[in-house]
This record gives sequence, C-alpha cells and structure tokens, in this order.
Amino acid sequence: MSTTLILAIETSNPTADPGVAASVALARPGSGCPEPLATVRLGDSEATGLMPSIDRCFAEAGLSPHDLRTPGSRIGVSVGPGGYTSVRIAVTAAKLLAEATGASCVPVQTPHVVARSIPDEALSDANGPHAFVVALASKRETAWLVLFGPDRAERRLLGLVDHRALEVAAREGARSFIIDRFAPPAMLESAAKLGMRVRPPRFDAMACASLAMEVPPVDPLSLAPVYPREPEAVTKWRALHANPRIRP
Repeated sequence: MSTTLILAIETSNPTADPGVAASVALARPGSGCPEPLATVRLGDSEATGLMPSIDRCFAEAGLSPHDLRTPGSRIGVSVGPGGYTSVRIAVTAAKLLAEATGASCVPVQTPHVVARSIPDEALSDANGPHAFVVALASKRETAWLVLFGPDRAERRLLGLVDHRALEVAAREGARSFIIDRFAPPAMLESAAKLGMRVRPPRFDAMACASLAMEVPPVDPLSLAPVYPREPEAVTKWRALHANPRIRP
C-alpha cells in the first residue's frame, strides 16, 4: 500500500563529532511529528556514500526510492551552512531525486536542524528553557550565528560575525552557545565571560524530516546551498587575476 514519505538528508557538517552528523532518514508524516521508518548514518565518505546510504535506508524500511512518487511525498535537505562539498552533494542528490520522482523539494536551514536536534536538558536550567545561539561555519575569527528563543524558534539571524555578537545574544537572554570543535578561541572566551554554557551541535536527520513538514517546498532548480563565505577557489581565482604577475 502506498504511503506519503519524507526523505531527509542531513550531511551538511560531516566533520562534527562522530555519531552526531551525516545521516539520512525515511519517515512518514504523523500528527505533530513524523513517524520514523529508518535511519542510516554515513561514515567518512559522504561524497561517495550518500546515494548508497539512501538506498539502504529505503531497503531497511522495506521500500524503494520509487515510492517517493506517492503524492505528497517530500525530500528535505539540510542546505547549510556547512562543508562546501558535502552540502553541494546533498543538494544535488535532493534535486535529482525530486526531478526523478516528482516529490516536493524542501530546503531546510541547518541551524534550525541543530536547534531541533539538541536535547531539552542541554537548553534548560533551574529557570527552565532559555534562549541560545547556534554557530556554524567557523573559520579564523568568525562564524555564522543564529539566535533562537526558548521555544527553539529563530529570533534573530546574527550572520557571519565575530565574538562581539555574543554580547548582543546575551542581552536577549541567550545562556547556551552551540558550536563545534572548530570554534574561534575568542568566541569561547567571550562565551565564558558571559556565563554561557558551551555545547556541541547535533545534526539529526529526523529533525530535518520534522522541519521538512513545516517548510514550503521549492522548485528543485532553485534549490541552492547556503554558503556564508565565498568559496576558497573563487577567492584564489580573484587574487590570481587581480595581480597579473602571479602565475599558477
């Protein structure tokens, strides 16, 4: 019997701590949250392992990718910020599957996946749930920061900023800082001074599936990764052509 499906792809940050990143999930819509059917975690080979992992996910659920043709089915993909290659491959896979099956294509912002993946106890204290900051794409002194309220709804996009943005978040009640092991030292120092608890992120494909039920779908052709910085290759190309004396 055919059933409406949600395929969720969360491979945006494969360098996060093992066990909390790079997975795909298959679910069916439920009342309030999706019903999980199967989840498969990827290893270190996201570039070559994504499509086989999707096939395995369907096989474990006793289904086939062809079942995405069921009306109402969706493909939710975590679009970043994250690793340049991993996000690009995930977006491309989602586009291809959507075009081939007719399933709706849903872009899910990665900070929202993190916000929904973190356990309740990590975002509460004696006074109950509190606001928190999710940081992604850390590099040198900056990171992509998003402020969430106690209800885990986005309160403010802080953008690509340095450690001073944490003061803004603290004034709005943020008491936890979610960031990976690549955190800029100045941000960790600022978080400590502001009394924020530092927690590692999680990237749960089922959280992506849940969000895919809430986010409007887009035309697969318009699906695009979120890159907070210009790709390194483009930066080097600009530097090369800005100075004709530089040769490859």
